[in-house]
Amino acid sequence: TVRFEGRGDEFSAKDQRLYRRAGAIAIMNYWVYINQNPTVEPAEVLVLDDAQLAEGSLASLFSLRIGRHEHVSLFDEAMKLFAQYTDSPVADDFVKGLGRGPWGPTDLVPFSDFLAMCDEFEALVDAAQAKAGDESEWKDLRFRWNRLRPKARQALVFLSQDEMVLRPYIFPAQDFPHLAAPFQRIYMSATLHDPDDLRRRLGTPAIRKLEIPPDLVQQEDGRRLFVFNQTPS
Repeated sequence: TVRFEGRGDEFSAKDQRLYRRAGAIAIMNYWVYINQNPTVEPAEVLVLDDAQLAEGSLASLFSLRIGRHEHVSLFDEAMKLFAQYTDSPVADDFVKGLGRGPWGPTDLVPFSDFLAMCDEFEALVDAAQAKAGDESEWKDLRFRWNRLRPKARQALVFLSQDEMVLRPYIFPAQDFPHLAAPFQRIYMSATLHDPDDLRRRLGTPAIRKLEIPPDLVQQEDGRRLFVFNQTPS
């Protein structure tokens, strides 16, 4: 096995050669394999452990986040726009200065409302990033906005007091070569039992569930000991 972690330009050339020539199994986290410009080549057989966690890297690749503290003026103006066009309590409270902090509610903006304001929202984001400097927060927003903008009218829009997020309902993962190229994908999870839910979250083709053989269902893998602290707090 070879292990890839950290920056792609720091990966061992020897390890990459072994992996490309099928001389080693590569082990990495989701963000190494799923990003804008992966250093490693697509796998022939892809095994995803804790498969539901891949949703985080896909969200990082295909979604747009506008933060209250990172993009102050854009966030303020966008919230005013949402308060004008939608019935969102989150946007209304923000405009009235009634913020509830990071643990407040999150609103899903109705498609029809966002469609009515989308032209103004696009113009607002375009103007804000044109004025912004080269800070990492704006570079990241610029990259994500350019990727999402052509499909913005089809995006889900979530509002909270600290951020607004635009993302596809289903990630276009099958347009991403590193997930589409493997001839076999094995999704492993100890906590997710519905393959259709995993399909929706990761944008995968049909998943065939490998059932546990009946004679092994009742077997125990080991013993678990639960110790409860019963002293008064």
